[in-house]
Amino acid sequence: MKQIFDLLVNCITGYEAGKQQLFNLHVEPIQKKIDEIHKDYLESFTQVRLSLNKKEVPTIELLFFLEERRVELLAQRELTKALACELQKADRRLIPPNTWKIFIEYCKSVELYFSAGNAPSLNSWYSDFIRFMKVSRYANLQDIYFSDLNSCFGNDPRIDLIAEIDFLLGEKLPTALKKVQSNYAKLRSSLL
Repeated sequence: MKQIFDLLVNCITGYEAGKQQLFNLHVEPIQKKIDEIHKDYLESFTQVRLSLNKKEVPTIELLFFLEERRVELLAQRELTKALACELQKADRRLIPPNTWKIFIEYCKSVELYFSAGNAPSLNSWYSDFIRFMKVSRYANLQDIYFSDLNSCFGNDPRIDLIAEIDFLLGEKLPTALKKVQSNYAKLRSSLL
């Protein structure tokens, strides 16, 4: 009888250790990277928005700034996304099936966070906005973001960029992060 009891205790201990290990080795590091990357997006797009609003920096410099920011954390974004993708393919470890399902949902939401741009190719947030800015510049053949009106289309393209950034900061990024955070909260409560 003692052997059965010890076996049962070891099984429960193994489940608890597996859950703790999954959280410590995978979930928490991924979530910390998501938080860092999201903060970078918010700071960068806010800075570009302020510059566009004040008309203090030429568009080409804003493009260079965003391209630099895109490259700066690119390796971390790609690694975090790749980890989330690969962890979905892993064999289920010593955790209950319902917790594994929540873990998979978390990984999917992390993957989708990085693939949430406008384009059908699912560019990153930086790449998508950089493409948007470049198309606007090429279509107008000048740095029109300091003009009050674009005679080609009858609107101020600077205002269009500000509106896109406002939508990005107010809707798109928060919605993508909310899904990750919701799944993180569910997973954390299931693992700890």
